[in-house]
Amino acid sequence: MQLEKKELLNIIGGGLTGTLINAIIKGATTVVDFGRNIGSAIRRITFGKLCPI
Repeated sequence: MQLEKKELLNIIGGGLTGTLINAIIKGATTVVDFGRNIGSAIRRITFGKLCPI
């Protein structure tokens, strides 16, 4: 079955899906974790709490 141009123009996409919400939350969590790691690294460098290699 093929849709005609008039029928294709009437198709309305869905709103927020569970997959999209999960992707947004995962991205926000990644940004927060990255910021936390950078903050910890800055604090360790500032206070000289680096582990010897």
